[in-house]
This record gives sequence, structure tokens and C-alpha cells, in this order.
Amino acid sequence: MRARSRSEAGANGQANGQANRQADKRMAPLWLRRLGWMAGLWAAGVAALFLVAGLIRMIMHAAGMR
Repeated sequence: MRARSRSEAGANGQANGQANRQADKRMAPLWLRRLGWMAGLWAAGVAALFLVAGLIRMIMHAAGMR
């Protein structure tokens, strides 16, 4: 295996860095993705509570409680 010279390593590193910056421009910022996940998890939690409360209400109604 041949060791790379500094000029080869630097050029390769710059190319990788430039590709990473271009990929970052296409992706949403990290805080926006985190906010999206938080909103999605919150909405799923609210929906789950709504379903459980509806189920309990149906059971209570079927048992004769109003």
C-alpha cells in the first residue's frame, strides 16, 4: 500500500468537503428536522390519547354509564 503525499490527501479532503457542503444545501437544516420529528411525535401522542379516550368512552357507554 502506497502512502499518499500531503498534496494528494489535501486535494481529496477538499473534494470530500465540497461534496458534503453541496449535500447539506439539499437537506433541511438539523433544527428543522428535529422540530419536524418533535411535531410528528406530539401529533402521534395526541392521536393515541384521543383513541384511548374514545375507546374508554365506548366501553363506559356500553356498560350503561353515561
